[in-house]
This record gives sequence, C-alpha cells and structure tokens, in this order.
Amino acid sequence: MAPTALLQSLAAAAVPYDIRRHDPARHARHLAAIWGIPLPEAGRATLFDAGGAPVLVLVPADRKVSAPRLRSVLGVTDLRVLRGDRGVGRTGWRGLPGEPGVLPAVPRLYGARCLVEELVLNRERLVVSLEAGRSVALLPADYVRVVGAATARFAGGTRLLPEGGMITEVTLVGREGFEPP
Repeated sequence: MAPTALLQSLAAAAVPYDIRRHDPARHARHLAAIWGIPLPEAGRATLFDAGGAPVLVLVPADRKVSAPRLRSVLGVTDLRVLRGDRGVGRTGWRGLPGEPGVLPAVPRLYGARCLVEELVLNRERLVVSLEAGRSVALLPADYVRVVGAATARFAGGTRLLPEGGMITEVTLVGREGFEPP
C-alpha cells in the first residue's frame, strides 16, 4: 500500500512523474541501466537503524554512504544497516516485504523517516524503485518534499563507475605539497 500512497501523494501535489514497469532491478546500478540514465540519476536507498529508529537514506547510485558522516548528521553512535540493495544477506530481509533486489525508496513502507544526500538535488531527475518491477522518475526536490525528507551531506568519497569498479575522490584542501598516490 505504501507505494500506492506515495503515487497518490505525488498526484495530489500535482507533481509530474514518469512511472515504469520492468523486470525487477537487482540493484541501483541495474535500475539506471533499465531506464538508460546516468548512474547519479538513480537513487540508492538504504534502511538503517539509527540509535533504535529506522531511517531510510538515499544517495545517488554512484555513491556510498559514509557511516561516520551519517552518524554525525543523525547525532547517533549506534548505526546499523537493516537493508540495502540486494539485502544484507538473507538476514537483512527477514520480516520485510519483497524479494532481494533494489530497495524501494518509500519511507512509509518501513515506518522510517527519510534523509536524502544533497548531491541528489544536483541532478535533473531522480529515479527510485517503488517495488520490485516498478519505479518512478521525478524531480529530486519533488521527491524530498512529498516524502517529507530532510537533506544533508553524508556520501562518502568513493564514486562507483557505470561500467563497474570505483574510484576514490581525494579532496586536497589545505595540504600544501600533497601529491596523490
């Protein structure tokens, strides 16, 4: 019911969106490929237990969550992944709806508050999973507004590449004479 409620909220807010049915996506990178979009336009949702409260966080699909940054933003010391793309093994899916695959970015589905990485707002659109085999594209700011999300910086410096693999982005602020390896 939560995905339907999200779509009803989008319609009630007169938010333009595009919905697609497709084979179930295995992970956010696969969702981007299904839509034929750049990797950062797909959202990677992860469900965390943050000090005993569920929090659904969303980053661009080419990023990972930085646990230390997220702990700081949330003001908690205890942070555990409950569920992410393809689940965290089968244990991470126990008692939760759906088969392992891309995690639906529907906070209400988990009774969670939502936190969106600010980098998501730099894109022209955001594609997120609603449920296995159904996803939606909309403006990032509309997603934030309709789900009642907060925004913050909590992505790590690792950037995933569309073809596979990753790179680490090095920030060289105030380090005279530093040369990357």
